[in-house]
Amino acid sequence: MRLGDIKMESFNKSQSPKEVAAFKDPSTVKVRIYINDAGRVIIDPFIASTTLIGIECGPLEPLRG
Repeated sequence: MRLGDIKMESFNKSQSPKEVAAFKDPSTVKVRIYINDAGRVIIDPFIASTTLIGIECGPLEPLRG
């Protein structure tokens, strides 16, 4: 029996760590790595200063599938 698929993640910010943290979900690890707001403060300037491609940082969008 198949119950369904997850199309969009949701995070409770009150339960997320305030210090820099990265999250990986085994079901989306090939396409998504999550960072909290403290992590974005560090990673956004790093991404901007390199020639990295294929990296998107922004609000979550529904998973394609």
